[in-house]
Amino acid sequence: MSIHTSEYANVMNLFKQNTQRFVKEQIHPEYTLLQATWNESVIKTSLPWMPTNRKRVLSLGAFIAAMEMSFKDYYDEIICVDHESYLPNWKPSNVSFHQADLDSSEWALPENFFDVCFMNEIIEHFLWSPIPLLKWVKNHSSLLVISTPDDAEWPPMTQPWSRYQHFSAIPSAFPGAKGNPKPMFHTKQYKQAEFIELLDFCGFRLVDFCRVGEGHHQMLAICTPRSD
Repeated sequence: MSIHTSEYANVMNLFKQNTQRFVKEQIHPEYTLLQATWNESVIKTSLPWMPTNRKRVLSLGAFIAAMEMSFKDYYDEIICVDHESYLPNWKPSNVSFHQADLDSSEWALPENFFDVCFMNEIIEHFLWSPIPLLKWVKNHSSLLVISTPDDAEWPPMTQPWSRYQHFSAIPSAFPGAKGNPKPMFHTKQYKQAEFIELLDFCGFRLVDFCRVGEGHHQMLAICTPRSD
């Protein structure tokens, strides 16, 4: 069973309200508007796959959480993870922040089980392998909603530490290892085949796939964990 059509309209309305408020209050307005170009499609595509009996949401790399806060009426708890909090002081009471450096070996995440985990536009920023994190998500959530730019359609990476090898050749972070020196820049971009292969390798079954954002250059995958 999926979220009812009326709930979809409410979530989208809340998302637009959140976006407008961030812009009006000059809270990262340019990036807020940029995120909106893909998050509307993320909401529309992921809602039909969300269970009706829902308790918790986990969002990794949530930033300002304009999209995540839009689900406030439909989940008991929404946990937003980032290296520092960008949440506004007017966030809903059921939205909380959890600090973690995801591009390291030392992240610790809440040991709960989540109905949905969002990972939108973050794995391309990791210097180290995303495999340990994705395998953790596989064991702690019912649904993964993940997006990343298609390397075949995205500007080339320019940082000297960029990763051009296949994901299987990228090492996992070791204790004390520093992550991406410029976290807002990409360090590893995936073409469609490699992105899907990565998700399969980490134990996910792809149930939906589409393109989002301006120009549809970003890939959105909806996944459930395999039992094997």
